[in-house]
Amino acid sequence: MTAARTIVACLLLTVSQGTVAGDESIATFVRSTCIDCHGTTAPEAGLDLDALTRPMVAAGTGGPPDGPALTTWERVFDRVQAGEMPPAEADQPAPELRRAFLSGLGDTLTRSSRQRQRIDGRTALRRLNRHEYENTLRDLLHVPLLDVADLLPEDSVTAGFDTVAKGLGVSAVHLEQYQLAAATAIEAAVPTQPMTGVRSAPTLPDPPVRLVMTPSDTIAALVSAMNAFGQRGKKWRPWLENGEAIITSRNPTIGSVSLPVAPLTGRYRVRCRVRGVNTDGLPLPVTLSTFTNKGAFTLE
Repeated sequence: MTAARTIVACLLLTVSQGTVAGDESIATFVRSTCIDCHGTTAPEAGLDLDALTRPMVAAGTGGPPDGPALTTWERVFDRVQAGEMPPAEADQPAPELRRAFLSGLGDTLTRSSRQRQRIDGRTALRRLNRHEYENTLRDLLHVPLLDVADLLPEDSVTAGFDTVAKGLGVSAVHLEQYQLAAATAIEAAVPTQPMTGVRSAPTLPDPPVRLVMTPSDTIAALVSAMNAFGQRGKKWRPWLENGEAIITSRNPTIGSVSLPVAPLTGRYRVRCRVRGVNTDGLPLPVTLSTFTNKGAFTLE
């Protein structure tokens, strides 16, 4: 028992000596250079360096600064290192005194930072912000056009960023809305009706599946789409001319062809021959998209 107590006492002594700043160099600099303006009585800018110094140099108490004290000492270090403090009109400390202060305080701040990293890690654990959550759901569920970010509360911005842990709290509203976003994503990813006529193919079929759509097929598909959207008899109704399907619609919904349907899951090479008619030489934009049974589409 005596040996165990001795070992523990030695360890405590080692920790105490290692965490106490040293640091008469810090105290000496503060007392000789800073205390007139930043003492306990009416400190300028509310900065009481005398109160901050006492815990750091009291043997057996205190230790490396943490929390607000650490932030304050970091600012003091930066100002003294940059030559901004003491101010130019004040008496300046001897160069060796300034160097000793910066060395002692720098070691203390480094030790405090490492101690905090051992306890908390370099980055605090945080939740995903709403855009990260949306992107994660897109990747996990393979729904690239999923839009759920607007369902979630606005994220707090800290120092211009919405990825800082202390600004990303979690409330009951967050929990409810994140669950709603997840449910919405699952509904977008899971088919809402049976996939009739579609089967999986573990290997490529031989010969490869070929899906051909003639101009006549295109006209029939466009007319069917127009009828579905209540566009019967409109002047932009497509027609067949010289073996080509002529489409005059400016409405991309009416100009969409939802056929043919791929009978197998897999990769397809799609080729489409299109030309402009009566465009006076101007380019005509054409969009080629692929639709899935889940309602997602990809622009090519």
